[in-house]
Amino acid sequence: MAGNPTDLVMLPDEDSRQSRGCFGKPVMRRRLLAGGTLAGAAAVAACGLSGGGPDVSRTVQDATIDIWHPWDGTREPLFNKMVRDFEQLYPSIKVRPLVVLANVHTEKFIASSVAGTPPAIANPGNTQLPDFVLRGLVEPLDPFMKQEKVRAEDYYDPDVRASSFQGKVYYLPAYAGTGRRLLYRNTRHFAEAGLDPAKPPLTWDDFEAAERKLTVREGSEIKRQAFWGESFRRWLFSAGGRWVTDDGRKLQFGDAIGLEVLEWMKRRTESVYGGWAARTAFQQARSNAALQKDGFYTHELSMTVNNQAIFFEAEQVAPTLQYAVSAAPVKRPGLPPSVVEGLAGYSISKGFKSSREAFLVIKYISYDERGAGWFMREQKRPSPVQKHNENPELRKINPGWDIMLAAMKLEKHFPSSGADAKVDALVATLQSDVLTGKKSPRDALQETVLAAQQEVDTFWANAPKPSR
Repeated sequence: MAGNPTDLVMLPDEDSRQSRGCFGKPVMRRRLLAGGTLAGAAAVAACGLSGGGPDVSRTVQDATIDIWHPWDGTREPLFNKMVRDFEQLYPSIKVRPLVVLANVHTEKFIASSVAGTPPAIANPGNTQLPDFVLRGLVEPLDPFMKQEKVRAEDYYDPDVRASSFQGKVYYLPAYAGTGRRLLYRNTRHFAEAGLDPAKPPLTWDDFEAAERKLTVREGSEIKRQAFWGESFRRWLFSAGGRWVTDDGRKLQFGDAIGLEVLEWMKRRTESVYGGWAARTAFQQARSNAALQKDGFYTHELSMTVNNQAIFFEAEQVAPTLQYAVSAAPVKRPGLPPSVVEGLAGYSISKGFKSSREAFLVIKYISYDERGAGWFMREQKRPSPVQKHNENPELRKINPGWDIMLAAMKLEKHFPSSGADAKVDALVATLQSDVLTGKKSPRDALQETVLAAQQEVDTFWANAPKPSR
């Protein structure tokens, strides 16, 4: 397995497909999936994890709660089981789950809200938060958190900050946003390229050197791509840059660091891969296949920066894959490998009458041990609640546990500009224009910052003052 504290090699043996009991005895995954809620809670308590049971001392009204969630594919049965377990604890509450993915969530939620038919619980991303708050589409959760004894400090701080706006919490995290952007690499490819499979690329120089050895090309055609997952913002933070001022009013990525990042991305694309056209041609043939992670699961992509879903998905669709995980590379040691990006959470739609009952659902699936804790363990990924992840037995469920926890301590929150969705769209065009050679890094960056700052200025000019 692993050779050092910052890295771990994942091998597809039987132990890696089993969970472990409190005393190290193997418990097959199917038992975890099928086990009853109360029995599961007792087992967890015996292992030293908090039970996190609900407070049923106050009257709970009859209610039907529609909830939109992102857990599709092989994770949907797990989510549905968690919902059914909640209903056993609260028989007067009926929960109706529906998978609504991020790419359609915003438009669908706004349309349903305008029509007066929003779900009780939605699952928006952090970039939509300011817009949804200003439109009056979601309720602040602070009063419910106080009433139901949900402590913000029990979550990871960057996640809570990403779920808040103008001093109020509007979402509870659907998953741990910190530690989501890890570097996964195919260890077989590393060995074939003469690289040490036990040594991850820690810096940009290490990373680029590995890319050159791992990429396989025949003329202008890429046969195996070393890496897929370019992100200007992620690389910006890993180089010591900043996105926006703490008050969210002034964009900062247009400085010398931002320019350096773009030039580095362009140079690597051209010198390692033969240009953006070659990279996208390779990727387009692999991105449409279900659960292939752009070729990583099919042994055609050597490295990817991705979220913790890989631990669960690879076991399902690529059981022979041998891979390792580490923090994403940084320009120099000491810089954050990533920021909390793409976080989604559970919110209550404005005006929903059974709001306390809706919050009890959110609490169970985001905060309680027997709900959120169980659901995330089944996926071999960390809970959004810190204390759920502290038990040493969890390392036997996923040997990469310590790697994830270490990454969580390094990642940072970036303040919201208020217009993040529009700024992100402009930055996506910036990245494309630079990598395709349509514009120079300097010209593209200057134009983007001007246009993006106008969006931010417009947002704040129309934003109401925070209530006291």
